[in-house]
Amino acid sequence: MNDNKTLLDGAFSPPNTTPQISTDAERRKQTPVYSGVLKYFPRAIAAVAQCSWVGNEQHNPGTVLHWDRAKSGDELDALTRHLMQAGTEDSDGIRHSTKVAWRALANLEKELELANPKAREERIVKCPMCHSPYTYRSAGLDPKIGDNQCTACGYRFSQQNDKEQATT
Repeated sequence: MNDNKTLLDGAFSPPNTTPQISTDAERRKQTPVYSGVLKYFPRAIAAVAQCSWVGNEQHNPGTVLHWDRAKSGDELDALTRHLMQAGTEDSDGIRHSTKVAWRALANLEKELELANPKAREERIVKCPMCHSPYTYRSAGLDPKIGDNQCTACGYRFSQQNDKEQATT
């Protein structure tokens, strides 16, 4: 067994909750999010965060920042399209290389979720409207399937019009 995989599997716990760094001291030291990622790539991480905001405004104008997985699932195709234009800016002012990084992170996130059987069955996320935790269950973490309503504010995924809407 690959020791790195074991470390990664235990880096976040438990797997069916909003990701939090493990309480195990050794695993925390082996998951240096700040010194191993943010300090290495501060401008790149900020650019990816800005890309998330611009994308949310484009695809979900006026809503709280959230990853609407129903909008696009072709991470590797989109990544490749942007990679072919690396070094230039897209029409929205975001660098194509930034969009490559965003798509690579999206693809990796989905791969890591699928590698964990519990994550496929149930995932607790923060409600994009009221930020309280809620759970949805689905195959492949598709937010269109399963129990997709926040008990705090009623936010839910509407299968009728293929858009997320807040209901009260």
